[in-house]
Amino acid sequence: MIVINGKHYSGLSVSIINDSIFIDGKKVDSTKENILEIKVIGDLAKLTTDKSVTINGNIKGDVEVGGSITCGDVDGNINVGGSITCDDINGSVNAGGSVSCDDVTGNVLAEGRVNY
Repeated sequence: MIVINGKHYSGLSVSIINDSIFIDGKKVDSTKENILEIKVIGDLAKLTTDKSVTINGNIKGDVEVGGSITCGDVDGNINVGGSITCDDINGSVNAGGSVSCDDVTGNVLAEGRVNY
């Protein structure tokens, strides 16, 4: 289940760019409001957003986030503008902020503190 500003969606891949919401590659909504909260309960195949996000589950592919991310395991690379707090990352990390996770199998490049 995907919840964006209190509205529920269903799918495996989420993209939120310029306040347009895409689920599994299809535009499902757009908003002129600021997107304040993005929560995912369960696993995702891929995530792309220019916002910060909290995932209560795992991501089975790559992650592109303009803000910060909190999530479980990631089976892909992570590129974020902010900080990362997660479990294991089976890929490389590029973060504009700090990185705090259990284990990383690839390279870590971070402008902030790194803890894994």
